[in-house]
Amino acid sequence: MAMKNRVTNRDLELPTEKVVPGGVYENPLSDRGFKKLLSSVSSLTNFLNGVMHLNKEHEIEKLKFKTKKISYVTADGSGSEKETWSFDIRAQTRDGRAIDVEVQNLKHEFFEDRVLIYGSALLLKAKAELDKERSDTDKKKMEARNPPVLTTDEKKERRRQMYELPDTVSVWICNFPLPSNSTKVWDCWMMYSENELNSGSLLPITDRIKYMASKLAYTSSRQCQ
Repeated sequence: MAMKNRVTNRDLELPTEKVVPGGVYENPLSDRGFKKLLSSVSSLTNFLNGVMHLNKEHEIEKLKFKTKKISYVTADGSGSEKETWSFDIRAQTRDGRAIDVEVQNLKHEFFEDRVLIYGSALLLKAKAELDKERSDTDKKKMEARNPPVLTTDEKKERRRQMYELPDTVSVWICNFPLPSNSTKVWDCWMMYSENELNSGSLLPITDRIKYMASKLAYTSSRQCQ
């Protein structure tokens, strides 16, 4: 199979291995197997278009891999602390959607909380990157002007965009149902209003951040050999 779209990110680069008859099966639910399965732009694009149930009009046409680790520094009167989050796969589409893909073989306590934490970290990072991209655009504009200032309309537009968030999708491929009492193989979480739901409306308050969960058939270690 041609690998012209092979990832060049050092964190995701994986060695090419020949297919050997009778060889060991690489479990796609293991960290290594999952990253290997989606180590090219084309394979990840096809996977996301399928798991996110995107139609032809909204499907992903192009994406790029991003660094997998992100850090935040919080400071208060007692000092500062650094938190680092590591994603299995983090990517961005051409239209600016931030995407995190995680694979989880075993469930642990407070797993739903972990999903929310990862989604929040992804959203904050995507917002910071969006703001920096706009700031860099403004700097280039000012460098070409004399005096180097933004117009009144440009300043108003930046103030209007102060709290604008990029579309963010956190995808979880699990070997167990999510939520734990679900009987479905796929689910999507968004922010809803309880009052609107009680009145019969199924529309979310916002779809800026989505959590998508897909349950795969259980595979034991013996089956993966």
